[in-house]
Amino acid sequence: YVLDCFHCLGECDDEKLAVLQQAMFKALQLTQYQEKNREMVVSRRKVLFTEPPEMVFSPGRTENETRFEIKCTDYTGLLVNITQIFVNLGVEIHAAKIGTFGHRAEDVFWLSKDQMALKKSTQQSMKTAFMALLRAD
Repeated sequence: YVLDCFHCLGECDDEKLAVLQQAMFKALQLTQYQEKNREMVVSRRKVLFTEPPEMVFSPGRTENETRFEIKCTDYTGLLVNITQIFVNLGVEIHAAKIGTFGHRAEDVFWLSKDQMALKKSTQQSMKTAFMALLRAD
C-alpha cells in the first residue's frame, strides 16, 4: 500500500520484520487519526510565528503522477496520518521525500490514483482532509 520498500537499520530478523509488518497494517487500518503528542506541540510564543500549512500540487515525473508538497508543523504521528489520508482516498505513493527541520515538516510525494495523475476533485478532497487534520487545536 504505502511504500515499496523499507530500510531497517540494525539487526532485523524475519520475526522482527513480521512484527513490524503487523504493526504497520494495524496503524493503516485505524479509522481515527492519531492525536497530536502534546510534547511536540509548539509553545505559545512559537505559535505566534507559525505559518498555516502549505500544500502545492504540480505535475509529477511522468504524465501519470502528481507531485504533492506539504509544509506544516510536525508532530509525532504526522506521517501515519498523512498516509491514512492517502489510503482513505485510494491514492498510491510512488516516491516520497520526508524532511523535518526543527518543528517543521516539509514532505514531497509523487502520487497517482488508478494509475493516473490526481484529478482536481481528488486534490480538493486531499486539501480538505489535510486542513481538517492540521487545524489548530
